[in-house]
Amino acid sequence: MMTSGAGAVHSVDGGTARKGERRVAPAGKGPLCEWRSSYGGNVMARRGRESGADAFFHFLTVVPWWVGPVCAALVYVGLRFVVPAFLGGASDPNDMVISTFSAVATPTIRMLGTLGAVGVLVIWGAAEFKKFLDRQRLDKQSGIDSVRRLTWSEFEELAAEAYRRKGYAVERTGGAGDGGVDVILRRDGQTTMVQCKRWRAWTVGVKVVRELRGVMASEGAERGIVVSCGEFSSEAAAFAEDNGIDVVSGDDLVALIRSVQRRPGAPIAASAATDRPISGRAGGAGGASGGAPACPECGTTMVRRIAKRGAHAGSPFWGCPRYPACHGKRPG
Repeated sequence: MMTSGAGAVHSVDGGTARKGERRVAPAGKGPLCEWRSSYGGNVMARRGRESGADAFFHFLTVVPWWVGPVCAALVYVGLRFVVPAFLGGASDPNDMVISTFSAVATPTIRMLGTLGAVGVLVIWGAAEFKKFLDRQRLDKQSGIDSVRRLTWSEFEELAAEAYRRKGYAVERTGGAGDGGVDVILRRDGQTTMVQCKRWRAWTVGVKVVRELRGVMASEGAERGIVVSCGEFSSEAAAFAEDNGIDVVSGDDLVALIRSVQRRPGAPIAASAATDRPISGRAGGAGGASGGAPACPECGTTMVRRIAKRGAHAGSPFWGCPRYPACHGKRPG
């Protein structure tokens, strides 16, 4: 969860609680259920410029590992056996043209079956290697400093992998001509567009958020997220709150990474200006993170927050960084 200067309360996985509303993100349906909407429509002009191999590669990066071998088997069986059998059954001994075509085409089609299956496996291997690198990159992050050392492309891949582990079907569109959107998230029929800004020292202004809002309107996306290594101006945060956009600052990104890393207890160093968790678990109410207590619900080291509304508005409290998955709180 994160707060903006305008009083919005955002969750790091894309949900927004506004004006006292509590929003809990639903469980994902899985990448196979979401792939059709990712690749079946006209999502950015970039998709129309992709080759068939590129589109298939992107498809394999968002589906389970076993989909690639299954596709290879279907290509092999279809071209080696099914199509030749069909041609053989359709040939007419009394029609020399059809008989000749079947005799000539069948060996070629069978050879294409072998080559096609090998090609599918090569693309699948490349996609699996990319997914491995993405997983390794996220699990090796130790804090905001390591995140800021990433290239812009690696930063986008990091954000994509983090949201993938949150249960979203993820499509990365970053690069030249990306239309102002780097990652597209889909879950439960809802589309969320993500803009990543790897700015080390600058404050993200309202122009970036407005640009994303324009793309959301043109593409029919329900929500948007701007992810940054730095901070957001108060004007940008206010505009985001009013337009269904979540802003994820550098420290919020650290919390998101920590919540999905697969190395329990891996240290995530907080920046000097924030009170963020530096260890994933604590043994009791007084955790190992400079006095930060453990969440009473899940045991995660808690984060100090400021109440924005209600009888305790302006008062500090300890909140669980896994919100909205966990609603643990302690008095500040």
